[in-house]
Amino acid sequence: MIWNLETPDVQGEFAKLKGKGATVVKEPYDPAENSGMMITTFADPDGNYFQLMSPMDAAMRETAQQMASRR
Repeated sequence: MIWNLETPDVQGEFAKLKGKGATVVKEPYDPAENSGMMITTFADPDGNYFQLMSPMDAAMRETAQQMASRR
C-alpha cells in the first residue's frame, strides 16, 4: 500500500522533506508527458512508501478511475 498525499507544491514540499533527511525513493516527476501533474515518492523509517502528488483535475480523475476499473 502507498499513501498518496496531495499538495499544490510538490517540488517545494519535496525539498523540505529531503532537507530534513527523508528517504527519497523517486525524485519529482510528471507521470504523463506534459500533464502538469507531479509525483514524488518517499519511504518512512519502516520502509513504507508514501507519495506527494499534485491535485488531480476532473479529467485526470476520470482517467484514473477508468484505468482502475479495468484491473
